[in-house]
Amino acid sequence: SFAPYHSGEPYTNDPWTIDAGLASNGVLKWACKPFTLDANANAIRWNTMHTFSFQTDSPPIPGEAVIGTFKNSDDVTIDNQDIV
Repeated sequence: SFAPYHSGEPYTNDPWTIDAGLASNGVLKWACKPFTLDANANAIRWNTMHTFSFQTDSPPIPGEAVIGTFKNSDDVTIDNQDIV
């Protein structure tokens, strides 16, 4: 799930798309519209907070979390064993 918020800023409050089609490969992906399509998309910005959640029937497994940046599309990879 994705819980939208609104801060009163000019940014849209559109929910992110959830690509669960990759789940059979162990991947779950949320994304807002890319900066190139909408500079006011509902991206995570400084001083904002978003809530993401999902339910699964499988226990956690070691892997990676990849966070893409909004403006330049760089990726930051985090080993999920480091997440507490």
